[in-house]
Amino acid sequence: MKLELLIIVTVLVISLTWLTGCQKTEVAKIKSIEQIHEKEGIPVRVKEMEERSFSTFLNYTSPLKGVSESTASAMVSDEVDSVLARVGDFVKKDQVVITFPVDNPALQYEQSKVAYESAEKAFSRIKRIYEDKGVSKQDYDNARTQFEVSRANWLSIRKMVEVRAPISGYLTRLNVQASDNVRFEDELFTISSYDRLKTTIWVSDQEISRISRGQKAVAERERHQIFGDVVQVDLSMDRSSMAFAVLVEFDNYDHTVLSGVTAEVRIITYTSENALVLNRKEMVKEGDQWFAYLAENGISSKKELVTGLSQGMNMEILHGIKAGDLVITEGLSLVRDGSRIRVLSNKTVLAQK
Repeated sequence: MKLELLIIVTVLVISLTWLTGCQKTEVAKIKSIEQIHEKEGIPVRVKEMEERSFSTFLNYTSPLKGVSESTASAMVSDEVDSVLARVGDFVKKDQVVITFPVDNPALQYEQSKVAYESAEKAFSRIKRIYEDKGVSKQDYDNARTQFEVSRANWLSIRKMVEVRAPISGYLTRLNVQASDNVRFEDELFTISSYDRLKTTIWVSDQEISRISRGQKAVAERERHQIFGDVVQVDLSMDRSSMAFAVLVEFDNYDHTVLSGVTAEVRIITYTSENALVLNRKEMVKEGDQWFAYLAENGISSKKELVTGLSQGMNMEILHGIKAGDLVITEGLSLVRDGSRIRVLSNKTVLAQK
């Protein structure tokens, strides 16, 4: 029993001696580091302030489509006879894209064609006689009216059979193929003129005050960028979406972005070409106030900052520092106003001013 007690006491003494030695060693190390810093200066890295472009922006995801875009629909229920263009083809306005059979009994295609041709011949004959004063003005007007009615009927029937491009542009969507059965008002194809693209962005009431007509915008899709402007900003909220509609248009003359795709859209809300910018990590915040530490002749100097707008971690500095100042970016947790510092070389500054 006495032997066990002796062993326990011996172990406790050894442990206490070891801990005391470690503490003394640690204190010695701390004193040693403090002495080195006091003698040689706290090691820091700095960057020289330079004026550069600074922007703030809002990001959205939104589908793009041609500024001029139109969809053609079936005006008759029938089987598609032929498709005369493919997706990606450029078609001119009124160019026939899809045809339907002319033998549909409901259309009376041949009857309308014969009636039109007959009325055209009759009107041409009456017109010559009228010019020779062989018939009255009333007979001439009656023949012309009959001709115009027959022509309108014929053109209407042809539009049902020959579905034409409503605008000039590229065939961006084709919903049917030959022999497909369609019903009245089914969408057949879409034509887009995507030299310019547009999108409608829905903006919250917190962000709408930052957006105005004429602001620059960028749309990006698979690393392709197109540039444009805000062309319309609604002044009232849409009740169904509880947001404000903002219309943005982009130049797309080389067709790098296709109509109908979804893109990342960035609206530039503020730009300064000659800004001083610091990352939040390069500053110190005390309460509501931001500060920076400058390297001045081997001494750190604390500067109160007046900040402007921010984007992410970057913040525009309006007052407190100027171009050419050396701002301490690493070692901030060690320095105080008036600390002796030692600037380490880096890519930005090779020697302290």
